[in-house]
Amino acid sequence: RYAGQTIVNVTGIRRAESAERKKAELFKINKTLIGERAGTFGYNWNSIIDVPTADVVAENKRLGLPWHQAY
Repeated sequence: RYAGQTIVNVTGIRRAESAERKKAELFKINKTLIGERAGTFGYNWNSIIDVPTADVVAENKRLGLPWHQAY
């Protein structure tokens, strides 16, 4: 589907959310997105990893986005 492309998987996880996520890296190779036959390569980019909770709440309110039920 994405032959010869570099794939960037962008997530919204933050280190403040859990002890396990505290260990997450900002940018990391995602081995599941590497396809030798298709020539794909991929990364995970945790784009808001260090954004404070208050900033996330404020931005959601500003944009009128519904809050996820987990919160």
